[in-house]
Amino acid sequence: MGHMSVTVSATSELFGAKNFDVNHNVLVSNIPVGSLCFGYFSAFLYQREAGARGAATCSGASCYQATFAIWGATCVVGTLLCVVLYVRSRSFAGRLPVRLQWLSRLANLVGAGRKA
Repeated sequence: MGHMSVTVSATSELFGAKNFDVNHNVLVSNIPVGSLCFGYFSAFLYQREAGARGAATCSGASCYQATFAIWGATCVVGTLLCVVLYVRSRSFAGRLPVRLQWLSRLANLVGAGRKA
């Protein structure tokens, strides 16, 4: 939840002060909405696997395999979107007090690939 403290300043820096309230609420509301949707989706996958085994409950790693695969793919997509956002907002990111060298190199690599 540490990112919540940065949301207010990041929203105004990235999207401007116009319509700040709407932009901020969209950024903040994705957390509970995503948790609710993914929770129901995980329960659906679990029950589907249990039904395929002919039981009311399921135990073992295979019961959660699809859930972990989807969650991992979602994390990869989220990481890639963060890198794209960093590349698009380099002027803002350059003013941050702490810069991660590997992230700067990665953003430069992505930006160079986009120009080609």
